[in-house]
Amino acid sequence: MERKNKWDRPVKMPVSVHKTQVSSTERSEFREDKKSADPNKYCPLHKKPHPLRKCRGFREKSLEERKQLLKEHSLCFRCCSSTDHLTRNCSAEVKCMECGSTGHVTALHPGPPLWKPKPSPPSSEHGGEEDKADIQEVTSRCTQVCGEGVSSRACSKICLVSVYPAGHRGEAKKMYAMLDEQSNRSLARSKFFDFFKISGSSYPYTLKTCAGQIETTGRRACGFTVESADKGVSFPLPTLLECNQIPNNLSEIPTPTAACHHTHLKHIADVIPPLDPDTDILLLLGRDILRVHKVCEQISGPGNAPFAQRLDLGWVVVGDVCLGGAHRPLEVSSYKTSILENGRASHLQPCNSQIKVKEIFSQAPKHSHHAALTPTYCSTTHGGDSLGQTIFTRTADDHKLAPSVEDMMFLQIMEAEFHQDSSNSWVGPLPFRAAKEAEADYGSDARNLVDREFYVDDALKSFDTEKKAISVLGRAQKMLAASNLRLHKIASNAPRVIEGFPPEDRSKDVEGLDLFADELPTQRSLGLSWNMRTDAFMFQIADDQKP
Repeated sequence: MERKNKWDRPVKMPVSVHKTQVSSTERSEFREDKKSADPNKYCPLHKKPHPLRKCRGFREKSLEERKQLLKEHSLCFRCCSSTDHLTRNCSAEVKCMECGSTGHVTALHPGPPLWKPKPSPPSSEHGGEEDKADIQEVTSRCTQVCGEGVSSRACSKICLVSVYPAGHRGEAKKMYAMLDEQSNRSLARSKFFDFFKISGSSYPYTLKTCAGQIETTGRRACGFTVESADKGVSFPLPTLLECNQIPNNLSEIPTPTAACHHTHLKHIADVIPPLDPDTDILLLLGRDILRVHKVCEQISGPGNAPFAQRLDLGWVVVGDVCLGGAHRPLEVSSYKTSILENGRASHLQPCNSQIKVKEIFSQAPKHSHHAALTPTYCSTTHGGDSLGQTIFTRTADDHKLAPSVEDMMFLQIMEAEFHQDSSNSWVGPLPFRAAKEAEADYGSDARNLVDREFYVDDALKSFDTEKKAISVLGRAQKMLAASNLRLHKIASNAPRVIEGFPPEDRSKDVEGLDLFADELPTQRSLGLSWNMRTDAFMFQIADDQKP
């Protein structure tokens, strides 16, 4: 046997292996199963064909349990309907029917469900989805409060009372009274006046409501007493105005049934009178009787639950008394809308006292050069649609400017008064002619100043006294003002005459002077220079000769 050298290394024998891929079969199968199941059609909790977002069993679980279930099945935390996207990428439109949030569906609303969870788990045939039997159970429960049908019921401040004339309790009439602190007067329907045989004159008053303002009339009733249903309180009523606009909705009257189905109101159900369907709402008590609005006791209740108040006239319940919000209002009360002639809508009733004028385009109108001087009237009959034949009719005056009202008045004056006198000279009706007609009002001396002392638009006149000068000039100003002419720029060598007129009527040369201290300037008029200080006329001759 040959011995090997100790320094020889042993030869490694080759080892052949196959690559092995280790995977979790169970996990991969679970992922494939999650992706194949549609949460909108198949509930992963009960393995039944109903959507997870409508599963009552899923909703009855706590919020943490619901989130854990969604995480295990890789479902979106927002819509609960898809495994293809994450919550931050969800674009589905969702809304919670319990809180109105758009961030989650109703199935993920925090807190317990609105219905009372059943103690027993769902059967194998019923996976917990929404069921018609449950809906009918809720509806039948609320029918005891809202009545038959699917409309909700709300109560307001309406009390059963007795009303009688002061001192005559035996004539008491039972009726419902609506308590409205937004009204400044108390009102009564016409049936109230018929009950007590009240006659008399109707008085006008203004009624302002949300629908607008109307003017109406009504009778007045005074001297009545109101008494609570338990006959414990009575006090006088203010003057009542007749008004038939008071709502008569008996469904808003609080009843024992509406109170006994709410836990916080159950103990006052026996003190609320039952509904009397044969009694109408005849009174509306406003702020003119504050005693009926003062709250003696109040029961608020949780959240949006109806509340109750104890008033002097009894207990009232205010708010929506529908149990669990099972019903929704089907009708919306609105004010009557009228459509006007121009197509606009209005809450106010249109006035019938109108004059409607509509032009009939049947033939072209006749034209005159001086339409204001010689107007032409024509009558037409509607014999067919000739609008296209008349509205585009062209005349020779289409492109001419129409005269103004002042122009037409001037033409009338010129045609009436412009003439030739005995010397064949044309005489025009200047506005100075008004002085002749105004002589009786302003005096002959004022007329003579206008007729004799003017040269074009300048006048020069001497007077004996300062008082007479002020009087004549003042009356002449009023005379010319009647013809829209202003007499101003007054100058005089007597300071008291100038002082007798306001600064805006004085000459500009003396407008800012101290008439009794400063020297009066030289006045130029009619080609003359008048030195008012010396009361002398001066002439200035220009020497055009130049050296």
